[in-house]
Amino acid sequence: MSFGLAGQFDVRSLPSLRRIINTILILALISLLVLPPASALPRCYTGCASNDVEILGFSLVPSGTCIDATTSADLYMHFKTNRVNTYCVYVVFDIYTDNNQLLEKDVSVVLGNFNTKVDQNLNIYTIDWPCGQSLYVRNIYVQWSQNSPCSYDCSGGTGSKCSRPGNIQVLIPGIEVVKVVNGLCEFGTAFPITVTGPGYSASHAFDCSGGYFIFTNMAPGTYTVTETVPAGWTVSGSPQTVTVYSGTVSAAVVTNTRDTGSLAITKQVEGQCESGTIFPVSIAGPGGYHSSYIFSCSGGTHTFTNLPTGDYTITEIVPEGWTAPGLPQTVTVSKDTTATATVTNIRDTGSLAISKQVIGQCLPGMTFLVTISGPGNYIATHDFDCSGGTYTFTDLPTGTYTITEAVPEGWTAGSLPQTVAVSKDQTATATITNTRNTGRLAITKQVYGYCVPGTQFVVSISGPGGYSDSYAFDCSGGTYLFTDMPTGDYTITETHPAEWEAAFSPETVTIHKDETATATVINTRDSGSLTVTKQVQGECTSDMFEILISGPGGYLASHTFDCSGGSYTFTSLPPGDYTITETVPEGWLALGLPQTVTVSKGETATVTFTNLNTQTECQTAFAGADTEICEGSPLVLEGYAIDATSVSWSIKAGLGTLQWPYDGSDYKAAYTPPHSGESEAVLTFTAQGICPDVSDDVTVYVVSRPIAIITFMPA
Repeated sequence: MSFGLAGQFDVRSLPSLRRIINTILILALISLLVLPPASALPRCYTGCASNDVEILGFSLVPSGTCIDATTSADLYMHFKTNRVNTYCVYVVFDIYTDNNQLLEKDVSVVLGNFNTKVDQNLNIYTIDWPCGQSLYVRNIYVQWSQNSPCSYDCSGGTGSKCSRPGNIQVLIPGIEVVKVVNGLCEFGTAFPITVTGPGYSASHAFDCSGGYFIFTNMAPGTYTVTETVPAGWTVSGSPQTVTVYSGTVSAAVVTNTRDTGSLAITKQVEGQCESGTIFPVSIAGPGGYHSSYIFSCSGGTHTFTNLPTGDYTITEIVPEGWTAPGLPQTVTVSKDTTATATVTNIRDTGSLAISKQVIGQCLPGMTFLVTISGPGNYIATHDFDCSGGTYTFTDLPTGTYTITEAVPEGWTAGSLPQTVAVSKDQTATATITNTRNTGRLAITKQVYGYCVPGTQFVVSISGPGGYSDSYAFDCSGGTYLFTDMPTGDYTITETHPAEWEAAFSPETVTIHKDETATATVINTRDSGSLTVTKQVQGECTSDMFEILISGPGGYLASHTFDCSGGSYTFTSLPPGDYTITETVPEGWLALGLPQTVTVSKGETATVTFTNLNTQTECQTAFAGADTEICEGSPLVLEGYAIDATSVSWSIKAGLGTLQWPYDGSDYKAAYTPPHSGESEAVLTFTAQGICPDVSDDVTVYVVSRPIAIITFMPA
């Protein structure tokens, strides 16, 4: 229990106080269990057959305000006698503090003689009281007698009685003021309570939470409880008179009730109001009071009741597109009266200017119907013609508008539908562009066959409204994209050289909006084929043999063979003569190349040649087979050698003329024997190269020409 300067304890400490008191009581009970035995006390306990003297309690009345460590206090004992002729009443006891500390020991009091049954509250003792502490009376001994004179010893005498109550708390007289607060209470509101009485005055201020407070250090007597009532509140129970008795705490209840009134708000709505539009109106007043009401388009009046008196601020969550002039506003609510206020909402308006742009051919009489729709189911239209222009919609309720258009077939209205916000007293703008629908046509050119550089294939397209265009492809073909074409059907034609044929499908295509149609035009030239057969002689591992064909108009093509040889066919060749050559790997010969063949339309020419490995097949020189020749006649000699870089013919035996080279390209020589009669000539063919020189002989037998024998016959 804590005490203030005026001797009262703070109500805010009551919960803790109760816990402290409970703890003290428990400690006190424990202390009883550990008290010294009766034999150690200067008093006796014999003969206690009855309790004719009953101790009801003890109370403490301080002599002054408890502001020091201790103060003088009078100890009162409340008791009663249960029989007549109770003489020589004698009491002995100990006094303890709430922390189980011994304050006074063996306090003895002679109460006197009582001839009748009595109920007494007597001041029996004066002590130094530790301010704020609770006191307990323990180890109480009571003795009396029906005889006189009195004897206060253990012998007791005839008829003596004794009584030993246990542990009794000492009460401090006071007034418990209970505060009741009804109604909205603003934070910080104070309810000051003052208690005045005989030589006593103390105060305590309650807050909105109410509760109770105990005023202490009071002497028994009559006290007045009063309150300083805050503005806007009504009090009951103040002032009131309370009597304080010794050893008791009296009670007083003070109730405060908030003064209230009413506020009637009238709503007026001006302008087009869309169904479902709401106008939430709020009021805020004393003590943080807040309330609200939602009005609709119909307006009307709503009354807020039981409002704490005072000033109220009226606000509104104004819907978009509306204005609430005069808000916020303040009104005063008085006790038991109804204040009034009017809240008016006015619809905001603006304008919308729509510009029309028409791109593309527009036929006379064609129209573009534009529609706007907005808040409150607002709808308006305007018809534009091919000239376009600007039209302004006025007096529009503010808000969001959707713009749509009845678009003519074959046209597109860009950015539709579109939305635009119309603001108060302003002109919003929007642009609608109508564009003729277009698509694209991608034409792919494929050219098969030899094509002379500079050759052109002119592709033309024609479509709706006399549309026409063309593009010239060259030999490389490829794809060309015609763009911005009005939608519809188009016809494709081509102009090409006479030696070419054109195959394309479809000849007619349909162009759709924002799509790309496709067509393929194929050109094919008259052609034949050439099959080249490769033979590989000698050891071959990873060598590659590239052959090249060249033909009319600079035609060139190639193919690479590997060691396996085989055949390869060149197709789609322009008719004409083709020369076949080979890029011969080092250490190899191409026998039979170069070679020229003729390719005819629709036919396949053939070429066969052999690649010879000079590293493994170069030990051969062949001059040819032995032969016969007439004397004086020329003979063409042919031979071949592997990997020969130079070749020579020589006459080993015999006569004659040997001419070398024969034609400057092949391994040939001409041999003419003289007119010398029959003979035999040995011709030697020698080849020089990377390999060791090799040679081969051929024998030519020369025979005489027949000589005619003329015989003359006689006549």
